[in-house]
Amino acid sequence: MTPSYSSLTTSRHMSKLESVIMMRVSGTAVTPILVVAITLLLLLVPAAAVFASPWSIEIRKWQATQFEDVGQTDSASIKRHQFGISYNWSRQRADIGLTYGYQPVLIRAGNPAHNGYFHQVDLRFRLDYGRTQVEFTTGIHGSSNMFRRFDFIDNALVSTFSVMHDVRDDSARVGINGDYRFGHFRLYPRVLISKVLTGGGELIIDLPVVLRWQKNRWQIDIKRYGEKWAALDAAKKTRSAFYMSEWRLGVRWQAPLSENKVTFELGAGISFNSWVRYLDLVRGWQEKDLEPAAFIVLGMKVGSE
Repeated sequence: MTPSYSSLTTSRHMSKLESVIMMRVSGTAVTPILVVAITLLLLLVPAAAVFASPWSIEIRKWQATQFEDVGQTDSASIKRHQFGISYNWSRQRADIGLTYGYQPVLIRAGNPAHNGYFHQVDLRFRLDYGRTQVEFTTGIHGSSNMFRRFDFIDNALVSTFSVMHDVRDDSARVGINGDYRFGHFRLYPRVLISKVLTGGGELIIDLPVVLRWQKNRWQIDIKRYGEKWAALDAAKKTRSAFYMSEWRLGVRWQAPLSENKVTFELGAGISFNSWVRYLDLVRGWQEKDLEPAAFIVLGMKVGSE
């Protein structure tokens, strides 16, 4: 968060860093890792903190997206939506978070080597060392048929990290990220600047992945999104991966309730420069550049930060 199919090629080649850095874990090893991760969370977080610490739910729905699929009689389209639930336990110098995500990406063309229903369970750790912040996330990502029988394949363990250092109070940071926002595992430099505007509100410039303005109940941002899931075909014989990358431009409005302990969110936006990469059982690796697609967002946050 690299599969054993290096003999298959595509124009957007899998990063060498991905094959070197990402752990190759067999199905018999992944299940204990997930159990240990959740057990650690339960042991580290006091039971009384479960309701006191913040958790959130988010649902995102896109319009159907078209793509060019020359020579195919199938309808060349992708239907998708996204559901996520997160829990976060915080202390002064440390955070622990657990997130579950579900994202159907239904491809109506060809013979994709996956069923289109992707799940992920992630455990996130954040630690502050003086002026340096380290964040590490690891989890299990894969198609639903992999989860149903606990048949985790060797590229289902997905890990990302971030290291940031304060150079001027909390208003400026520099560091490095390693994640899948650009379509494969990639290391890239990061610069974060936060500025309170004279007319009110705050501007956050997090290069090269986020630009955000927020004021009171409103938030407008443009951000890079990217993800990877392990994929298993219906016959459970072909093992591969599914990659997605895109930019998202969105606006959100928040409605705090119950003395700010419960907050509802409503948002809308558009995804653009989107593409997916996956294995087709007949035609091999496929890359699809998607048309821009509008989406709506409903969310709820419970608990105080």
